[in-house]
Amino acid sequence: MTLSEAAGRGWDAVVVGAGPAGSAVAHGLARLGHDVLILDRAAFPRDKVCGGCLSATGLRTLARLGLTPPETHVPRRRPGHLVLRAGDAVATLPLRGGVVVARSDLDDFLLRTAIDAGASFVTATAGRAPDAGTAGDEPPDHRIIPARSRGVMHAVRTRLLVWAAGLGAAATDTGDRVTTRSRIGLAALVPAGVPRAPVNGVDMHCGQGGYLGLVELPDGRLNAAAAFDPRWVRRCGGPAAAAAAVLEACGVPPRPELAAARWQGTPALTRHARRVAACRLLIVGDAAGYEEPFTGEGMGWALAAAHEVIPLAAAAIDGWSPRIAAAWRQATRRRHARTRRCRIAAWLLRHPAALRVTLRAIAAGPVLARPILDGWCGGPAAETTS
Repeated sequence: MTLSEAAGRGWDAVVVGAGPAGSAVAHGLARLGHDVLILDRAAFPRDKVCGGCLSATGLRTLARLGLTPPETHVPRRRPGHLVLRAGDAVATLPLRGGVVVARSDLDDFLLRTAIDAGASFVTATAGRAPDAGTAGDEPPDHRIIPARSRGVMHAVRTRLLVWAAGLGAAATDTGDRVTTRSRIGLAALVPAGVPRAPVNGVDMHCGQGGYLGLVELPDGRLNAAAAFDPRWVRRCGGPAAAAAAVLEACGVPPRPELAAARWQGTPALTRHARRVAACRLLIVGDAAGYEEPFTGEGMGWALAAAHEVIPLAAAAIDGWSPRIAAAWRQATRRRHARTRRCRIAAWLLRHPAALRVTLRAIAAGPVLARPILDGWCGGPAAETTS
């Protein structure tokens, strides 16, 4: 389907963004019998800046959504341990429950499953960030979504807009609240055939300007994902030099393969949309808010948000009510409250001396790492969905 064809009809829901949150919402609404259109600026499959870690909680949410991928479609690795390094302090912790996947594999599977359920997809199409507006007593029965493809703008009519377009993509009339000193995300993929030192688990290296994680993907590629202070990256001379500085600070031998890799970046990571719902608009996933996911929960958060929003989205298609917007704002606040663990980790990562003391304590008593591992293993502190 082309964008001009999509603009020639009305839709029950238009989902902008085909990442985990957007595709999961589209799949859920299509399974309920709704006419759903997915728009994304990228051609699939594609890689994204991502650590590649899918927590046990994320896996359980996929199962609740009916989206558990077969390993033939989304291969996975089960890393046996997490190594945390800060200066000369090292802690090695067992990992259970979570898996490592290639983000391109997971996103492609979720999108194709949504299409198989009946959703339509238009690729290489940019939907314009919406004006949130207000929810009046007599809301209109549709929204008009401006979308551009091959340089041509079209207007798409829908009963509901689900905006899942990622970091920095909140509604245009409100924008995001970006946390002071928020870090940016950076990632690089090293091909399987490039000579390099092995990575057997999840290796996290913490330094003055941020942290760098290394993990081997199921296809043998090395995934390097980092959260760095942008000014520090500029002082180092770029992402590869910043990664090398963190490794050196941790006493780890240089990795020439990272210097030769192509790095991708994100906007500031820690941010929250000033408004996550308005008349016939629900903002979902990273576009609604994001924390530095040191414990590997980013994809799990997106899937949990999709699981929660599907019944509200279905109700909104049947008939909009301001109560739907209020319910989604409340659900978003609850999820934000459950990211306290990541905010504590972010504070520690900005205080190297305190972090080294913490790692030495964890190495002596691994039970102290439970708040960190709960995010990965889906323990008591992990985000849950009903």
